[in-house]
Amino acid sequence: MTGPTLTWAAHHRLIILEGCDGVGKSTLARRIAHMHGHRILHSGVSPEGTDLVIHYTHAIQALEHSVMDRSFISELVYGPLFRGHTRISTDDAINLCHQLVKRGGLLVHLTAPPHTIAARLHNRDGTHPKTEHLQAIVHAYQAVFSTFARAGIPVTTQETT
Repeated sequence: MTGPTLTWAAHHRLIILEGCDGVGKSTLARRIAHMHGHRILHSGVSPEGTDLVIHYTHAIQALEHSVMDRSFISELVYGPLFRGHTRISTDDAINLCHQLVKRGGLLVHLTAPPHTIAARLHNRDGTHPKTEHLQAIVHAYQAVFSTFARAGIPVTTQETT
């Protein structure tokens, strides 16, 4: 998937890249934008009170030739781990994924071993979470994407090491 041309990217209206901080989402998004002209959208933490279903439904319906660097899926991982709850249900996330696929979108799960992610984060800013935290995040993403696969959502998984 991360070959020199990334030709697969040209065939999707909207690409959602998801995975742990430091896994390579931004790097891959920049490569896709450079090679195929996709617009990059960085989705950070939405303000409390934002209806994530409405926000991402509009994005999925409106965006063309774009790559999202993170999305609602991160809320299913980081919300429970760091706030003790998520602001979007699994069923709502599954419905959003089905909307994405119906519109010709692609869901990409980027993954790497925790020690690789730790090294990247350390190189980026000199710090990184404890290995146990990174393992929890990586496992939580695996669980979320397994749930999506069981719901019939095509998930492309890419190892970034």
